[in-house]
Amino acid sequence: GYSITHTDFRVAQNKKGSRIATMSNSSMAMFQPGGPFDVEGDYQDVVTRTNDIAEMLRQSKHVRITGPNSDLTIHVDPSLVHAWTGRVDRPGTVDNWLGAEAYVVPVHPDKGGDSKGWFNVHKGWGGRDQLKHGTKVYIEGSRFVDLEALDGSATAQRWINDNLRPMVFGKQGYDVAAELGFGTNPAVSGEYLMRNWSIAVAEKMFKSKNGKRTVHVAHGN
Repeated sequence: GYSITHTDFRVAQNKKGSRIATMSNSSMAMFQPGGPFDVEGDYQDVVTRTNDIAEMLRQSKHVRITGPNSDLTIHVDPSLVHAWTGRVDRPGTVDNWLGAEAYVVPVHPDKGGDSKGWFNVHKGWGGRDQLKHGTKVYIEGSRFVDLEALDGSATAQRWINDNLRPMVFGKQGYDVAAELGFGTNPAVSGEYLMRNWSIAVAEKMFKSKNGKRTVHVAHGN
């Protein structure tokens, strides 16, 4: 259940030429129809899509995400772009086995980061610990600054204040905008995630059930 991706062990093995395929929180469900490995057609399409998005990020300083559930501008560092394609076909490479996503680290607020905007996360998102109330998230100056109940009710706001605010504002640096990611695996569905929740899988989702593109934003120090 623990990812070895960001460990000294993984780095040492890669330096020896080992290929490392990481897949934290793995389960047999991943290999079933409707799971993240159930990609139709040529998997090279997923690889190409991932690399294309990563290249666009390398050519950008700001990325704007707009739609009915967001108006978010992220100030990105083009030198900190990563493309996880799911391929570990060369000596000394590492990747998330199930693939795939392209992601970038935003510019830190202490270094002039000016990410800003808002996005909605709807009730029911998140597997075993589902979000009890829809939440609107605000970012300003590359920091998360507020969490607001989508339905405006006092009950929902109290739950958000008691359960979500400590995660985002509980310790120094928790409020920093830390990642903007684009999932590129069309096999990952919201329905699958509701039954088999895993952050490692959720961040690979390409489209929501209504066919809209999805992104993920991480916070932390």
